[in-house]
Amino acid sequence: MKKVLIFTLITVLLVGSFQNSYAISNKNKSKLEKVHGKSISIKNVNQKLGINTKLAKKSVPQIFYDYFTEFEKEENLGTAVVKGHLEIEGNRYDFKTEGEVEKKQLKSGELIEGALKGNIVIEGDEYKLLIGFAKKNKKVCLSMNIYNESDSMVMIFGKPIISENDMKEIKEKKSKETKKKNSNMYNFTSIKNEKMCKLKSVTRIFEYIKSESAYMKNSTIDDERGVKVKLYQEENNGELLLLKLRSYAEDIEEALGNYDPFSKSVELYEVKAGFKFSKGKCDGVHPSEDDDGSSVDVFNILYDVLNCFGIPTNTLAAAINGSKGYLNVYSSTLTPYLKTRAGSNLELDFDDEYVPFFVIGIDGNQGKVAGKFYAEMEYKEKYYIPMDGYVYNYYESKKAEDDFSLDVTD
Repeated sequence: MKKVLIFTLITVLLVGSFQNSYAISNKNKSKLEKVHGKSISIKNVNQKLGINTKLAKKSVPQIFYDYFTEFEKEENLGTAVVKGHLEIEGNRYDFKTEGEVEKKQLKSGELIEGALKGNIVIEGDEYKLLIGFAKKNKKVCLSMNIYNESDSMVMIFGKPIISENDMKEIKEKKSKETKKKNSNMYNFTSIKNEKMCKLKSVTRIFEYIKSESAYMKNSTIDDERGVKVKLYQEENNGELLLLKLRSYAEDIEEALGNYDPFSKSVELYEVKAGFKFSKGKCDGVHPSEDDDGSSVDVFNILYDVLNCFGIPTNTLAAAINGSKGYLNVYSSTLTPYLKTRAGSNLELDFDDEYVPFFVIGIDGNQGKVAGKFYAEMEYKEKYYIPMDGYVYNYYESKKAEDDFSLDVTD
């Protein structure tokens, strides 16, 4: 059997046409607009972070920051960097974050939005930092989730820039794209891809090996799970491994809604899963990346892959809406992984089914493989501030990870 490494991707890139563009803005300042109900109050935030006042009278927390965004020609996915400092009660705490953002055209203007990751040190302790970046018509709103293994504080700086009408427009566009793409779902199974022809001669059957789950990294959010991953091996000690994943957006939504009535919804935003081999290795890569190593049209390949390996495509149809895929793949033979991210025309939903996500081929010549398998997820909360508008807050799960040691027959 020819050994292959199959990256099964589940996400969407919007189709758009934009010119090369970048923006730099220095010396920005925004004051605290709202503390998420989960964090209760700024007084409670200060207590949790161990912040003592240096001022004679109380002051409103502020952030001072610079930002940079860049988009390549005809791309709606770009990069954003935000760095600066958070000022609370006369104390200054430096931070820097970066990540990918999405550009979308609305009637009210061009919206750039996404999650940026970084770190911030407060009173000698290092915290993870997730910033929800939103920019429209030169105005910026930032949500800051400051967290560690035991707690998280979510604060919103600057007036929300996503209005009620904007949110209605985003929802309507997503609904139209979903209906259009779902109407073409049935055609995907008939698409032929020559790269897969050698795989179609046989059907693969997988056997369950083990599973692992993890809770939410951000204060565990009422001890809610954040991700669960199941490991399967091709029957008869075969040379293929499969990861199936499940998300918990509905449970997290309910928990956050109990904290704060202005928390309106939660959706799965980003998924990452992979392997770390200590014995044996992967062998081969399929499908390969584009020349730039980033994106590939994979949705048609996806259906053929799943059919080839005997995995029901109706599970996928329930979880995915879309026709193109964004591929972020690290194809190391020892530490391969796959990361997908939702877009404005995509709703990832792994809540109701364990979704086949990642299939790899392994080298069976040594007779045994060992290492770790893992998965982690990121969630996006739609949060409403009355009379102002909407903000997106982001939350990460812990990593669900476990060891494996398997016999392999060549």
